[in-house]
Amino acid sequence: KLRSERNQEMLNLLYGIAIETIPEAALDNIRNLPATDILTILLAMDEMGSFCQAVRAMCALSADELLAKMLKLPSNVKVRLAAIGTGAIYGSEAVGSGQKNYEVLLGSHEGAKNEEIFNSFLPKPTT
Repeated sequence: KLRSERNQEMLNLLYGIAIETIPEAALDNIRNLPATDILTILLAMDEMGSFCQAVRAMCALSADELLAKMLKLPSNVKVRLAAIGTGAIYGSEAVGSGQKNYEVLLGSHEGAKNEEIFNSFLPKPTT
């Protein structure tokens, strides 16, 4: 398929996952979050290693920004996407111009290291 079609299909899939995963009442609360509060939603998809085209689509477009618009989230709410799975790193290779849209983080089978990786996706608290 053409890249633009692939990317649009991935964006639609991510939107569907978000709608199925985040309860409507929670979305309503998030949409009404005071402007002074900052929230990051981490949408993590596991077992993505064998879906390199899907990972490439996530990397190639600013899916997090587009997804936030599709979900009608305020500007103080950010969406971060994580593609997880053995081999998922290969989906990020040869993306080219999408490099600002992703970063590769290598995990392990050690739970503590993976928790550290997930925490690195989230913004650091400000005091």
